[in-house]
Amino acid sequence: MTWLLIVYVIIMLGIGLMDVGKVKSFDNYVLAGRKRSAPMVGTSILASVVGASATLGVADLAFQVGLPAFWWLGSGALGLLVCGFFVAGKIRLLKVYTLADLVQILVGPAARRMVSLLIVVGWTGIIAAQFTAAAKIIDTFSILGYGQALIISGICIVAYCLLGGQLSVLKTDALQFLLMLTGLGLTLFLLFSRTGFPASGNHLQLLTDSFGINSFFYFLIVVGSGFIIGPDIFSRLLTARDGIAARRSAFMAGMILFFLSLGIVALGVWAREYSSVPEGASVLPFLLENEVPDWLGILFSFGLLSAIVSSSDTCLISAAAVAEHDLLRGSNVRRTRLIILAMGGAAIVIAGLEADIISTLLLAFSLFNCGVIPPVFIAAVAWPSRRLNEPMVIAAIILGGGLGIAGKVTGLDYITILGMAVSLLFSLAGIRKISRG
Repeated sequence: MTWLLIVYVIIMLGIGLMDVGKVKSFDNYVLAGRKRSAPMVGTSILASVVGASATLGVADLAFQVGLPAFWWLGSGALGLLVCGFFVAGKIRLLKVYTLADLVQILVGPAARRMVSLLIVVGWTGIIAAQFTAAAKIIDTFSILGYGQALIISGICIVAYCLLGGQLSVLKTDALQFLLMLTGLGLTLFLLFSRTGFPASGNHLQLLTDSFGINSFFYFLIVVGSGFIIGPDIFSRLLTARDGIAARRSAFMAGMILFFLSLGIVALGVWAREYSSVPEGASVLPFLLENEVPDWLGILFSFGLLSAIVSSSDTCLISAAAVAEHDLLRGSNVRRTRLIILAMGGAAIVIAGLEADIISTLLLAFSLFNCGVIPPVFIAAVAWPSRRLNEPMVIAAIILGGGLGIAGKVTGLDYITILGMAVSLLFSLAGIRKISRG
């Protein structure tokens, strides 16, 4: 696989090099000129959200709790549909570059600065989780050790983002998603044709003793909301050519994600029933190394790697755009590239220290989702006739985000959900009519 990995890197970097000369403005670099069709944007959303959490993380969770692991991505699919109904069209019509840029229009400048800081810090953790996932895949099917794989994968992803920006990312997302989907489909067919459907899966139990109602509400509310309001999702929607294309892309991605969730969960359920995955091992790499032919293991591994690359580059570019445009208040492409370099380097270091993918992702989700998502969602729905009182939004972010972190640290999901509820109540209390003079 090592030589195939080299070819893969050369192709990705080659695409980036081809687009370097086309990036003539900040708009082109971070939003690809805002001219993309609904199918292209929708596919790019799918390629972006099917990263570490949607592959390694969901399969591992399905191995532990069974079919209820569906709610990880199932909640995301519902979130994308809600985004399509209430948010996508509106935010595309506003001439903004980032989610934090939108916050200034809907709320005010102080809230924008706070949201910007949360995104830059939180998404650095998510990027680190993606780098960790990429290193695990490469480590399984190459001669590289985990540490070497982490450094090389991180450097290659950062270099690819530095070159062509969002334009290159959008071009490769469809191919990367197709590669992952092909590998998933063939692996499911091979495993289930060999054994049939596991007896434990005959009853579609979406709640079990090990995954109760508290876990269900946590995934539905906390995780699902990240697919309604998120800098990575917005960075895709803002590339659409108009509001209609943005809405259609969100609907398309949400519908497909339902079925994709079922497919990934099915692999974890199969491993739970028929495979002897060692304690502490990641399910998907183990299945690909031990339960399928080498050619299929390599194909699916590249599919998984492609999904992780798509998610990583989206997070890097969207977070760097926030740092440049919202924290530094500029629109300089060169400086944005330097920020990508700095954030990518920090993420590699973090990934070397913290390898628990789901914990890293949920920590970032808890920080951002509980404090920021409720006021931004309410503000987007209320716009343009009403806007939110800025001090109330800041209180919502501080209290909601604080409870979200407390819930994650203590492991008590109800505290995290309470954080979102508090943030939502403060946001609703802060709604006011816009004076027309």
